[in-house]
Amino acid sequence: MRSRLRTRGALALALAQVMTMTACGDAGDGDETDGGGTEGATTGASGDGSSSGEDTDAPPGACEGELGVTAPMRRMTGAQYRNTVVELFGGAVAPSDLFPAPDSSYQYSNNPEANVVTQLRAENIMLAAEEVGAAVADGLDGIWQCPPELASDAACAAAFIEEHGARAYRRPLEPVEADALLNVYSDARATLEHHVALGVVVATILQSPQFLYFIERGDGPTPEDGALLELTDWELATRLSYLLWDTAPDAALRASAAAGELQDPAQLEAHARRLLADPRARPAVSRFFREWLEVHELSPSAKDPALFPGFDQTLAAAMVEEFDRFVLGVALAPEGGTLAELLTSAVTEVDATMASFYGVPQDMTPGPGQWAAIELDPARRPGVLTRAAVLAEHANAATSSAIFRGHLVREGLLCDVIPPPPPGAMAMVSFPEGSTQREQSEILHEDPVCGSCHVYMNPIGLGLEHYDAIGAYRADENGAPVDASGEIRQSSSGLAATFDGAGELATLLAGAEATHACFVEQWHAHALGLDDRRDARCSVDGLTQTFLDAGGDLDAMMIAFVTSETFMTRRLPEVSP
Repeated sequence: MRSRLRTRGALALALAQVMTMTACGDAGDGDETDGGGTEGATTGASGDGSSSGEDTDAPPGACEGELGVTAPMRRMTGAQYRNTVVELFGGAVAPSDLFPAPDSSYQYSNNPEANVVTQLRAENIMLAAEEVGAAVADGLDGIWQCPPELASDAACAAAFIEEHGARAYRRPLEPVEADALLNVYSDARATLEHHVALGVVVATILQSPQFLYFIERGDGPTPEDGALLELTDWELATRLSYLLWDTAPDAALRASAAAGELQDPAQLEAHARRLLADPRARPAVSRFFREWLEVHELSPSAKDPALFPGFDQTLAAAMVEEFDRFVLGVALAPEGGTLAELLTSAVTEVDATMASFYGVPQDMTPGPGQWAAIELDPARRPGVLTRAAVLAEHANAATSSAIFRGHLVREGLLCDVIPPPPPGAMAMVSFPEGSTQREQSEILHEDPVCGSCHVYMNPIGLGLEHYDAIGAYRADENGAPVDASGEIRQSSSGLAATFDGAGELATLLAGAEATHACFVEQWHAHALGLDDRRDARCSVDGLTQTFLDAGGDLDAMMIAFVTSETFMTRRLPEVSP
């Protein structure tokens, strides 16, 4: 039976050395190493928590200040950790399940605030590292063969450290780092066998800040606060790989970084296209769409079993899988999908479970275990907002929710800011038994406290009332015909319009510049781990114009982003004395 490595003694000195030499080199980050923001802050297009339609910083489209984005230093997420461990050891070692998951209260899982290292998380990071280190020790023969010309265990260990340390740190090791890890090996080897001592080295690497954090220092001497850093080739390789694959750079990216080729935007574009064409891009890209639209793993326990007895684990899982297939079918389409297609297309993929849910005829239903492309009724299932997973996620246990669905559109697709509800908001109003969502919304709108926010959400959500709490289409609610008329009231972008039903809402959003600008803003927040997005205004404005000029082509937007100054540089924050 595998015994867990105990690395605490060897680790104390090693981590003290590596943290000192690394953290000091990232001058200017101040408290943001583990996030440093204000927990629970509400941010959006204005980033200041102002109410919908009020952008107090500058009018829409205004770009003020210097170029370059003050991107925070981020810690690896749970998904990135798992993928990286698999990449490091060629799939021979299973990643530990003990590595801490991000705080789910944040929209994007790579937000530094979602990955702050608490005492409990530090313990779990250590335990996960020890578990992987033990697995490497047990299976070393299948992972690493010492070159025959190396006569001693120490020389073999140095070669192991040079190769695996550089891949884990995503750059060549500095001499002091290599020496520190070799000292860990030597201390462990004094009482342990060679393969176990190398396992201790692995456990040490997987707890080090160089592995856990994406540290971006650029080249040259320590810069001043507020300086614009040009990222190194190794840092660019890391940014690109974790953005599009959620894992460490592969051999081709490492080779380009070593050759100094990634300062050339054309080389970055070539690698980005290669990564996007690879199946490994699918989980990373779908993660963005899931987190943007707040689609999580659905649970049957979230719905009333008396009302929805058919909402079981099979259906819940199929809904999320169909969502992934739909968004990837647009975003990674070989011919280039557009934001308009994402919002309006009725073409999706279904298995037998989802075919039954969507009412697909039996003769068009795929066989067991199969998925097939199909065009659903465009009047009933236009675009991503009518995917069952989106609708079920943004609903109550027993009823639909004009609030949740309207909030999704208002903040997720228009980047307006809705202030959080006041304490005890649910107790402020009561609804008649059997009342519809529209009747409840009218009550909320008339309330002097609740109405100021709900008038910006509920009228949008009411346009999606043809879909019940699990996203099934319906013609009536509580015995009354569904009225799916809706309205987007004045947004910060100036967008205001009435519509009837999901189809008209989708068409309205697909044609709006505001929706394209918000999508670009959401991509910036995801790609750079931004919480306060105001600093990215200039970059968002520029990329939005490129996005619009390309007809909303999603591939063109992603490529333009990774070849931009925003992606290739990092501005250090100003730190108050």
